[in-house]
Amino acid sequence: RASQQGKFPSGWGTLGTTRDTPKQKSNCDCGLFLAFSANYLSFGAPLDFSQDDMAHLRRRMTIDILHAKIYEGSPAKQKSVTWAPQLEPAAEA
Repeated sequence: RASQQGKFPSGWGTLGTTRDTPKQKSNCDCGLFLAFSANYLSFGAPLDFSQDDMAHLRRRMTIDILHAKIYEGSPAKQKSVTWAPQLEPAAEA
């Protein structure tokens, strides 16, 4: 709602695109482009992926979710970063 009114939380803003900004060429990869753009930007990594990387990034996202980890930076620099807390098993009732 705030963005519709042109207001963002403190420290937030918009980013423009450039000729080098990754571009989606299919009608089914928008979520991957969004997720990996946010991931790369959060680590200050260059947006150096393309439509050709989607199969790899889809597998990578699956692994990230299954292992509760994300990988910092570009596919060539996969430094593991734990992002989800380790949960204790629920006590049996």
